[in-house]
Order: sequence, then structure tokens, then C-alpha cells
Amino acid sequence: MYITNITYSLKCHYVFPCIDICFTNVILMPKGGDSMKKILSLILIITLSLVVIGCSKDDKGKQTLTIWAGGQWTGNDATNLQNFINKFNQDNPLGFEVKLSLKTDMEVSFVSALNVGKAPDMLIWDRFNTPTYANQDFLYSIDELIERDNVDTTMFHNEAYKELSYDGKQYGIPLDVDAWGIYVNLDILEEYNTNNPSNQAVVPTTWEELLDTARKLTKSDNSGKMVVGGYSTQDLHEHFFKFLTSTGSAFLGENGLSNFDTTESIATLEFLNQLKNANVSTSGLSTREAFANNMLAMINQPTYFASYLKEYAPELNYKFIAQPKYSGENGVQGGMLGGFGIAIPDPGSQRRDEEWKEKLELSWDFMQWWLCNEENALNWSKESNTLPAITSLYTNEAITSNELLKDVALQVQNYKIRPQIPGYLLIQTNVFNREIPNYLNGKLSITELIEVMSSQSDEIINSYK
Repeated sequence: MYITNITYSLKCHYVFPCIDICFTNVILMPKGGDSMKKILSLILIITLSLVVIGCSKDDKGKQTLTIWAGGQWTGNDATNLQNFINKFNQDNPLGFEVKLSLKTDMEVSFVSALNVGKAPDMLIWDRFNTPTYANQDFLYSIDELIERDNVDTTMFHNEAYKELSYDGKQYGIPLDVDAWGIYVNLDILEEYNTNNPSNQAVVPTTWEELLDTARKLTKSDNSGKMVVGGYSTQDLHEHFFKFLTSTGSAFLGENGLSNFDTTESIATLEFLNQLKNANVSTSGLSTREAFANNMLAMINQPTYFASYLKEYAPELNYKFIAQPKYSGENGVQGGMLGGFGIAIPDPGSQRRDEEWKEKLELSWDFMQWWLCNEENALNWSKESNTLPAITSLYTNEAITSNELLKDVALQVQNYKIRPQIPGYLLIQTNVFNREIPNYLNGKLSITELIEVMSSQSDEIINSYK
């Protein structure tokens, strides 16, 4: 036999690993002679050797990138994300595939993988963690890539884009705009107002209205058992910064350390205490499930909560409103902005080899395809039921015809991100989440709470300097 009409290409990216191989139109023809058999055997051996050497290809010969998403991606949100990645792989617009891996312990897994050279190619990143990991050189700055490719970064919601920066460098591109606010069950509200024409409840725009409406919409049966909660008081300690943003102030002073001893901070803590003691919900009537089942009138949740409601309570009649504002002169109806971005891990200068550089370019291509392209960003919005980070899309029919996203788009200009300091997550979990409940349960006075919060927060902030 002899071989005729062979078309092949070998693309050697570096000395041994990851060699692209393509053989087309190979025809075997009968012909005598041992020499041709030896040639055929040699070609076969070389081909098989090269296939074995290739390291970052799937079975079809395509390059495969890995992307990790953290513990927040569960349930229907994780399903939406996987569906979007699957569609990308199916359409194959960039010539490579992306493998999604969900990590329940993202922070621990990521740092461990980075230390042994096994980090993913990309991270779907909870944006407020950016300063913490950029401070430790765990993320790769994309400033040079942005400048090289002339990416117009003004297309993004300013706060969302800024949240992926630290110390003058940009570390990612925002995936969404996830605003926290109040979900109001309009059927419960309208039922109450129908039965109480002289004592109406309103969709709240201020703290005072929120407390008043929560009390009015709380409902008990003839035995005195609460059957409808007015407002979820579950995990109120997690809402400290959400309410503080609506005062128009922040808890950091000019020196970069905490400043909780302010009129606005004290008012926020006192209001949380009012909600706690207003008897407007019980543990069983404070959950997401209670709201979905018409047993809770109002709940504080992010935009992503709408995806949960879309699946489990598609007929629910509700409205999303921004965080009601504080009555002080700087009060604003806004709230805390959350959300995700895509970032690229930095393996360190010693591991930035040719393979990593190749994957860096492919990862950057994927980020631009998804996050800088209006059509693809809008497709993700439709899949996830969240507001895209590209602000020009806020007038798109897909957004304006969606009641929740339309409301968020109109209000999101007043939203603020968390403080851009390394260690904020530790302040939330180790200070707010531990000490504020002690105040709400009467174990600490507000003066004692402020002292504890100040000293512990400053200790965390200083540990990163």
C-alpha cells in the first residue's frame, strides 16, 4: 500500500506539549514493497507519539479552558450558568471549549491550586473579593490587554467595573449588575389595602415606611399565630452595609480605617434593632420559600433572587424596589451593589510559560466574547434574569419588557459597591456577622458594639498593609 494526497499541519507551540495535528484526505492504495510499509509504519508511530504528547486538548483536538465558579453558584443559578457554557461549547464561536467547575470552597480551593500550579484559566469572581486577592498577587492585571485591544471600558456600569480594580490596576470585567433591594408581594399589599381603606400600606421608599408597611402586612390567625410575615428579619446582621449605603455614607474614614461612630452608622444599627423587635416575622416566615409561597410580604434579596422566583413561583405578583432611604439629608434610595466578574489567575512570574501565555490569550478572547459583546451579554441576561453590566442595553426591549430588570435599570445609578479594601469578607463574617447579633440580642450596648467593631475591623485592615 502507499499513501497519496496527504494534507497535514503541525503547530508546535513550544518544545513538547500541546501540538496541534491535522491530517486530511488520507488515501491508502495497494502497492507491493517493504519500503512503503516501513514509511507507513514510521508515519503512524510519529502521529501516535504526537497525539500522546499533546496536553491541553480534548478528544476532538480542541483546546479546553477551565473556569471556576464559587459557592454562590448553586441551584437554578448554577443550572443557568452551565446552560450558557454548554451553548458556547455547542456553537464553538472561538474554536475552543470551556469547562465549568463549581467550587463550594472557592477561596480555599483557589489558593491551594494556585500554590501548586494547578489554578484554573479563569474565575467567575465575586467582585468585592478583588482587593483581597489582588493584594496577594493572586490575580493577573488585564490593563495591557485592555489597552492593546482598545476595549472601551466606559460601556460598563461604573461601580461594577470599579469593583474589579485595586491599587490603580484592573483585574477583571463585570459579568452583571446584581443590586440588592426589597421584593414586595403586591397581592398581599393590595389585599391589605382593600380591607383597610383608611389605613393604607405603601410600597416603601423610606426606612419609616418600610417599618410601617411591614407591621401592617404582618398577619395572624384567630389564635394569634402569625401566618404572614411583614418583612424578613432573618440574618439582619448581614444587612448592615446594605442599609448604611442608603444613608449616603460609608464606614471608612479618611485614614482608611473604620469609622462606625457616626450618626448614620448608629442610626443604621438602631434601625436594624427596630426591625428585630417589631414582631414582623418568625423564623419560618422569613425564608425565600415563605416569600415564594405568599407567606411573607417583603424580603431583602439581590437581583439573582428573581431567577429563583421564575422557577419556583412563576405566577407570583411582586415588585423590586431599591433600598428605602434614610431620613437624613444625605439619604438616598439606592443600596449595595453586588455581582460577579471574570478574572484571570496569576501563577507568578516563574510559571508564566508559553502554555500559560497561550491560555491567557484564549481566556481574554472568551472574556471579550461574553462580556464586551452586547448580543452575548444580553443572552446571558436572558438566561440568568439579571441586569447586564453594559449600560447601553438598559433600553433594550429585553430589559424594558422585564418588570424586575426595568426597575433595577432605573434605580441602579444610586447603588454603591462594598469598600475596596483587602479583607472585607473577613470584616463581614468575623465582625458584622458575629458582633451585631450580640447587640440585637441585648448582649452588647450600641456603644460596646461600635468599640468592638472598630477595633476588630481595624485589626483586619492593618493586617493587609
